[in-house]
Amino acid sequence: MIDHVDIKLERQDTTYQVQMAVYTDETYATEVTAEYAITVPDFIHFGLSLLDGSSNLVLSARKCWATPSADPDYHTNYVFIHEFCSAENDEDILVIRRNGVGHEVQVSLQSFEFLGDIGGSLYLHCEVNIISAL
Repeated sequence: MIDHVDIKLERQDTTYQVQMAVYTDETYATEVTAEYAITVPDFIHFGLSLLDGSSNLVLSARKCWATPSADPDYHTNYVFIHEFCSAENDEDILVIRRNGVGHEVQVSLQSFEFLGDIGGSLYLHCEVNIISAL
């Protein structure tokens, strides 16, 4: 009786283009314009899209976080997706609508302000994985 089989697969590093966009609502049909503003605590609906690659590829957000600066390494940050899952156990704050299914990730995050940065900007950042579904 065989209790396990080891299969060694070669790793292949490739570059893909992924786009992040903010949308007007949870349908993810219309991207916001430059004049778009949000009022706390309204939801921010954002998505990630794999722009190239074969149809068998799957895009997943491994980690997503917000900062009050465009610098993703900024010391003040809030991680809301960790290891592909919600870092919050509250759907009133975060709803992961699509992650790890096809070429798109769709997330709704309740907007907020960092202490000491009231009225400031909120920057979203994500690390992604792209794998073959075969």
